[in-house]
Formats: sequence, structure tokens, C-alpha cells
Amino acid sequence: MISTLHTRTTVFPTSTNPHNVLLVTAASAQFIDRLENLIGSIHFHEPHIPILVFDLGMTDAQRFRLSCIVNIEIEQFPFEIYPTHVSDLNTFAYKALLWKEIFEKYKYKSRTIFYLDAGAELRSSVESIIKTIETQGYFLTRQKTLIFNHTDEQTFIALNMTRNQFNTGGHYQTAGGIVGFNTNFSSFYNDILIPFVNCSLNINCIAPMNSYLSTTHRFDQSVLSILVYKANYKVENDEKFYGDFGSPTELDGSMVIFSRRWHCPKVYATAVVFRSKCNYPSILHSQRHIKMIHEHKTVYSCGTLTIIKIRSFQIELPVYQVHVLIYIIYILIMICVYCAILYILSLLLLPKLIKTTETIDF
Repeated sequence: MISTLHTRTTVFPTSTNPHNVLLVTAASAQFIDRLENLIGSIHFHEPHIPILVFDLGMTDAQRFRLSCIVNIEIEQFPFEIYPTHVSDLNTFAYKALLWKEIFEKYKYKSRTIFYLDAGAELRSSVESIIKTIETQGYFLTRQKTLIFNHTDEQTFIALNMTRNQFNTGGHYQTAGGIVGFNTNFSSFYNDILIPFVNCSLNINCIAPMNSYLSTTHRFDQSVLSILVYKANYKVENDEKFYGDFGSPTELDGSMVIFSRRWHCPKVYATAVVFRSKCNYPSILHSQRHIKMIHEHKTVYSCGTLTIIKIRSFQIELPVYQVHVLIYIIYILIMICVYCAILYILSLLLLPKLIKTTETIDF
């Protein structure tokens, strides 16, 4: 099923940001293609919303490229002031610390903050989400995984909870990559952010030893889900706010937030608007028009970006392209080896053939 998008809003109108919204995200070097896709979707659907990007380990070239995008502010995440495990991005311990920093920065400015993971994309206006944040003080949405079987035992213990409290009733996890809050709503800060930060600073809480061996523990999402349950906060259940490629195609026309993550094509990458002085092409060109983004059949996995750097030369390729490149190099090497073997054999056998021929002639 293919759905047509609404008519695009005029890019970067002169009107000010009506709801004083700031969209926040974060990315490291390997996820810059996902980040550009997210930015392109914001430029396409919500061009008036400014974007704050936390640098979790980008290359200098990537930072310069991002600085050339309109409506973008880049901030370096201060890993050096936190425990060493925070620098391990696989623990996702940085996320609560990032939210707390933003909340405190705009605490007295009544700012509406909407955080999205770089792997997400907007499929339509987020007006309904912004209104919820303004009236309720926060916005949370569920995931398709359960707290019961996607949380390490030590995390339950560290948060003074037990697994048995979640084994009935279908307690779904709260999405860790789709969170909104208003900096006037201090309850969210006290009920969620502070205990979330405390857990994130304790590796035995957010990333216990066994969790690294598990394929089910969700780190930041597991912690957030338990805290939201304890605080009895409202969580949005409508799948149009947390869709993915497993969502019913009937939702395509009403989808608001979609999780593209490692899937290609990154259809919104070409919608990124650069400043006039920086005429950059998109990292991943999509051969399809944006109105075709709801077609699921031609989606393929492109993994994370692999950074290949030799002195001042640098290229960025998705994993699947690296695999293709390695395969091509392998084929070329095998052809060279085959030709070399034939050449060596010819050098060894040719004199014998000539001698044999001369003997027969004689």
C-alpha cells in the first residue's frame, strides 16, 4: 500500500516558532545517515522547529557538514565529566543525563522539549504531540516489548522493584527514543529524570554485567519504563506515534513518528536544507520520491555507517555497501591470483613443451 503525504509546508517560513519547541536528538559517527534522514523529515514536515544535535562522537567532517544545515545547533556531550561507562554508547547511559541537562538549561524559560532518537523520522506534523506536552507536561509512548522479559534482574533490584510486579497485565515498555516534556513541569524532573539519572550513573542499574550477554535487556528503555510505571504516568498507546515496518499499512496515512533505524532507503535525506554557502549532497541518495515512503516492499537493511579514513582521505559507507565492496575486492584478488598462477604455470611448462616438440620433430 502506498500513501500520499500531505502537501509540504513552505520551507523555513518567516514566522517564529509558535510553541517555543526545541527538537533534540543525538548521534555518533556511525549513525550520521540516520540523523540526516531525521533532520530531512523535520525540514519537510516541521520546518519552523529548531533542532539541537548532541555530538556523541562525530568526525570533524561530519560536524562541519551538520553546521551547514539550516536550523541546526550542535552541542558536544561532556562524556569526560561522567563515569567511564557513560562513554560506552551501548549502555545508553548518556540519554537521561542529556535530558536533565536540557531541562535545567531551559528551566526558567518554559520550553517545550521533544527528544527523538536519530533512527526515527517524522511522517507528519507533530502538532498533536506538542499540544499534549503543553497541557499534560510530558509525552510518552509505548513500545511493543514487555517490561517483564526485556529487563535485567539487577535493574529491577536497583530500582526497588521485582519482575513479578510486571508478569501480568501486559506492561509494555515506554519508548526511550520518543520523549517530550515541558521545562515548567517540575514533576517530570523529580519523578522521572532524577531517578533516571541516578540509575544511569550506576552501571549496575542501567547496564548490569549480565545485560551485555542478553539480547533482551533494553538499558535506558527498561529503566524509563519502570520509572514511568512507578510514577503512574500516562503513556500513549496509539501505534501511529511509534510505528515501524511491522505496523499495519492502514496506519500509513495517519503515522506521526516512524522508526526507520537501519533500514534503507533513507528517503528524507534528500529533503535536508543546507545553507546557501554549503551546497552538500545527501549522504545516501534515494531513488524514490518522498511520496513513496510508505511502500514497504523495497526496504532493505543498510546497517550503520562504516568510517574508512586514510590520513586526510575519508569515506562513509553503510555496512551493506562495505560488504559489497569487500566482495568485489575479493573477486578482483582471486582473478589476479588465478592469472598469476596461469602465468607461473606457463613459465614452468612452456620450456618443457618446446623441448618435447623439438624432440618429436627430430
